[in-house]
Amino acid sequence: MKTADKSLWAAVLAASSSLAQTGPARAITLVEGRGELLQFQRDVQKVALAEPKIADAVVLSPREVMVNAKTPGHTTLLIWETGSDPARHEIEVAKDNSDWDSFRKLIEDSANGGAVTGSGGTGTEQFTPPRFTAISSAAPKPRSFSRTARVSRLPA
Repeated sequence: MKTADKSLWAAVLAASSSLAQTGPARAITLVEGRGELLQFQRDVQKVALAEPKIADAVVLSPREVMVNAKTPGHTTLLIWETGSDPARHEIEVAKDNSDWDSFRKLIEDSANGGAVTGSGGTGTEQFTPPRFTAISSAAPKPRSFSRTARVSRLPA
């Protein structure tokens, strides 16, 4: 290889390695449907997102970027500020289980000692009613629960 070719390749490698340096990544964890506002000291020049199905990045002003979580998964966001290397953000989007958690709490609160096991949406949820030590013939019989939204409260 000629000396000029070696010099050219060395310059290309040096330039590409300096462009690839982003420093340590900042971890951002979001729940689907939620977002986080990122604020910067200098103007934002460019924004790149690896997987737009997972999250979205919207430049709101020269120094603000809004990251919106779409669906569970992982993606990388790169943001270039004026006069600096790109800042890397590793974004993790988690499933929103708040409806399931509320439903589970409702069942547990009305179960008088029963237990709910499993996790939202897996099809493995189970309700174990509490054990009764004595049931008279006049007392109502315990009801069983299923994963459907129709839930009856046990009579007091």
